[in-house]
Amino acid sequence: MHHSDQPLPEKELLGATGRFPEGKLTVDDRGEIAFSVTHVPGKVVLEFGGAASWIGFTPAQAEALAQMLVNHAIAVRLDQAASAATSVQG
Repeated sequence: MHHSDQPLPEKELLGATGRFPEGKLTVDDRGEIAFSVTHVPGKVVLEFGGAASWIGFTPAQAEALAQMLVNHAIAVRLDQAASAATSVQG
């Protein structure tokens, strides 16, 4: 699982890696997928670098992803609050 606070400039690093570090989940499993978690004004963004029908996580990976999503959601809300405060003052 890959993640970043900023979008990856090297888009070729995102998407299917062709590796199976956790083994195959199903016969249709295409292997590990590298993705980023980031945020832009007003949105939390998961960037996969290509189409993905489904993604499987170990419990630890799911917990890490959940925490990343919460952290980025908090950052977006803080950015929005700071923006609102600046527009009221200005």
